Amino acid sequence: AIRDPVDAGDAAGLATSAHRFKGQLAIFFAARAVELARALEVAGRNAELADTPELLAQLQSEYQALRAALEDLV
Repeated sequence: AIRDPVDAGDAAGLATSAHRFKGQLAIFFAARAVELARALEVAGRNAELADTPELLAQLQSEYQALRAALEDLV
């Protein structure tokens, strides 16, 4: 989960988790969510973690919207 490395200040773990999630989001063409996951990935790679809690909150919101849209299809 992306939250764990954000909470722990684990830059390398964040980069890895965000990269994986970005790929999964891309399957659904969730452009804004992919953009946010990429921003988290880059922040992790660069060990610039100050903005990651806000980016994570935005990503969670986008994920919830995507999840709701997918559930409406089932």
